[in-house]
Amino acid sequence: MIKAIAVDMDGTFLNSNNDYDREAFLELFKKLKAKEVRLVVASGNQYAQISSFFPRNLARNNICLRKWRTRI
Repeated sequence: MIKAIAVDMDGTFLNSNNDYDREAFLELFKKLKAKEVRLVVASGNQYAQISSFFPRNLARNNICLRKWRTRI
């Protein structure tokens, strides 16, 4: 059983116009949610920028967006 799908934003999820088909995404996302599959968004960009691509209630409650601390 698939529990999560991870996608990179730049050059994978986003098209060359730095956008995505929002209608198709919401339709697919409803199917993922119904099957209890989590969407994990991966990016080197800042949290605020990544979360701005998704509707606020969707990003806050359903998509795994996290700030990570980096140790060097």
